[in-house]
Amino acid sequence: MKEDSTNDAIYNQILETLKNETEDASFRASIKQRVPTSYQDVAGKSLSSLIILHSPQPLKHTRTVLQMGYSVSTPDKNGWTPLHHTVHGCQVKMDRAGLILLLLANGVKIDVKTTDEGLSSFMIACIMGDVQLAELLLARGASIHNTDKESKLSYSSGSIFSIFFSFRRAGRNTWIEMLALIACLECSMQFNVKHLSGHCLLSLKA
Repeated sequence: MKEDSTNDAIYNQILETLKNETEDASFRASIKQRVPTSYQDVAGKSLSSLIILHSPQPLKHTRTVLQMGYSVSTPDKNGWTPLHHTVHGCQVKMDRAGLILLLLANGVKIDVKTTDEGLSSFMIACIMGDVQLAELLLARGASIHNTDKESKLSYSSGSIFSIFFSFRRAGRNTWIEMLALIACLECSMQFNVKHLSGHCLLSLKA
């Protein structure tokens, strides 16, 4: 019980610091004083993941804690790394591309999958219909051959249509976006659309 209350107190202090400490020096001092480098909340989220999800300046703050020695690759209890949280939960959209590049440059594996549903960050971007992030991840080497835990998503050479249908199920009108994604696949991954074949059945959660 004491450990839980201590964990909750640190969590609240992190949120308070992210909200109130706008100067770099005071932010560093507050984090150093309040948050152990090995800290994870009750769900297993590290300081970096919490910054990505809750900070009004996630890129700046993530870069700062990285310089202070905090991990940017620690997964939570469901296997979600800061990279997964960047794609799925970062609310500061202008920072997401920079965060992805920062995380990949500092040890986060691009194709690591969550342990709950077996999703890579690229698969999450596709399910969300976020073509820009999908393109960025592909350009940085994300695999299109991954399947989730139940083999319901397959980004193989014969399943570009699965990406399209996942976008459609996410409520997006994506013909133009699909053209952009195919161009990205051709340019960044040497993907030959002339060799498309077969089809992929999807069973995605709403």
